[in-house]
Amino acid sequence: MTTEEKTQRCLHHAERLLAAMGGSPEGWSFTGDVVEGDPEKSRCACGHPIRWEFQWKHEDGRTLVTGSVCVENLPLIDRMIVEAMRAALVKAIQVREEAARKARAASLDAEVDALRTELRGLIEEKFGWAIRSAEAIGSAWIPHDVYSALRTSEYYRCELRRSRTLKTPRGQAECIRSAIRAFRTRFQGDGA
Repeated sequence: MTTEEKTQRCLHHAERLLAAMGGSPEGWSFTGDVVEGDPEKSRCACGHPIRWEFQWKHEDGRTLVTGSVCVENLPLIDRMIVEAMRAALVKAIQVREEAARKARAASLDAEVDALRTELRGLIEEKFGWAIRSAEAIGSAWIPHDVYSALRTSEYYRCELRRSRTLKTPRGQAECIRSAIRAFRTRFQGDGA
């Protein structure tokens, strides 16, 4: 596309945006709201596809949605409005990224809980009888294999010292996976 074609296209979009605004940007104000739109469906008032929807309201109550580029190129738009739009966009992106970070953290926390439950289930399945027997008679003594299984370096690091040594859920998950592998390797097929 040549420079002249690009210029004509921008002028065409600006004309359509002005038409959507009733012929003039007078009386229109940016509401401060920015929404991430659907790439397949979101359209600027001028008709071209947009990713971020900037909400506008006229003093008579009419509303419209624009992208940022067309508005920046529109005559009579105050630079303060453009700066407010940029600031609102930055805030919207930060909110989206924070929500994504929280979702990833919640997913990792759920994975750690599931792995921890799996490890405790393996130990209960293999040695629960010995632990319950020792508790029933009020003894701190448990068979050596049980004691050894509970004190393997992986299990000890994952369960007993996790609050001090493993700060991230990703690290905890990897540690517990390692403990599960070690437990299965050591006790798989053992009749004890």
